[in-house]
Amino acid sequence: MTRKFIITSAILIFIVSPAIAWGVVASQYRSDPTSDTPSTKVTPATKKELLDVVTKKHKESHIEDGSDIKILDVVSYENLHTWWYIVKVKYASYGKEYPVASPMLLVKYFDGPNTVHIITNPGESLPFYDISDSVGIPYDVIDKYNKVLETSQLNPEEEED
Repeated sequence: MTRKFIITSAILIFIVSPAIAWGVVASQYRSDPTSDTPSTKVTPATKKELLDVVTKKHKESHIEDGSDIKILDVVSYENLHTWWYIVKVKYASYGKEYPVASPMLLVKYFDGPNTVHIITNPGESLPFYDISDSVGIPYDVIDKYNKVLETSQLNPEEEED
């Protein structure tokens, strides 16, 4: 081994290779990792935003229920616990328009595109009276939704019209 080879090897091992490694690591961590995470803030949904969601999206379920529900208008809505919304809608099913506004349960977890999810169809009850169906619905929201659902049911006299 020559003296020139040993000096060149030492320079490569102790100076050049650490500089290359530092450059690679610095290029990987140049971006701010928090910039890729979604926003956790939630601005209240507007009536227009809720109307757009209920007319364009469907309830997310594993089984297609085959119902032909068309939302006509959002009559009113109530925001509970920042994320949860009880929305009263006018709707038509299989061409028949229902005269009484029926409630739907929606959730908006954070700001961003496609963040509002439909939990129940109009007038649909939750699978069990006091269970959140693994969706994480607070019990007071379930109670409030069930009360609104009971008051929105048609009376037998109104069904005959």
